[in-house]
Amino acid sequence: MDWNGIFKTLGSTAIVVAAIVYIARQVLSHILSRDLQKYKCNLDATYQAEIERLKNDLRLKSFEHETKYAKLHEKHAFIIDELYKRLLCLEKATDKWSSDIYNEELLTVFENSLDSYSDFINENRIYLDSNSCALLDKFTNYNVVVFFCKMRQELPHDRPVLLPEQESINESLCELRKSIMDMKQSIEYLFRSIIGSNSN
Repeated sequence: MDWNGIFKTLGSTAIVVAAIVYIARQVLSHILSRDLQKYKCNLDATYQAEIERLKNDLRLKSFEHETKYAKLHEKHAFIIDELYKRLLCLEKATDKWSSDIYNEELLTVFENSLDSYSDFINENRIYLDSNSCALLDKFTNYNVVVFFCKMRQELPHDRPVLLPEQESINESLCELRKSIMDMKQSIEYLFRSIIGSNSN
């Protein structure tokens, strides 16, 4: 056998094998590249669909939260409004009663106004922040109730009021009126802070 023939045969076989390997590699690379592109497109479509689903879920949760917050905000504003109205009724009843402290009918109106105000606070305190509740409790327990008890003790029912007693009663009425005015200002401020208008 001739070495030249062997080298030619081996060389030509090597070239053919190299060409076949190169072509197979190119075809395989092309097929894998197409599969990779297809996989990337599918992955991107799945990613975009998931992003949209999450955005929709987030919008829905945000809407639910905004709706609940708006209803709670509306309820809070209603309670502040109603509380203010009851405080005005208490103020009017105080003014009327102070003009005739012996009038049992006016005293009953005052007591009813005080009860209505106190009951409303107790029934709706869950909608108020703790600072507002503390302020309302202080006003009700220390100013109004103490005033009322003091009036019950100081008002004689068997004789006319003496001048020192009248001065004490008038002083107590002035203190109550002042505390009502202060409470009205506090409620007005609270309401304005709820509606976002804190200007004085």
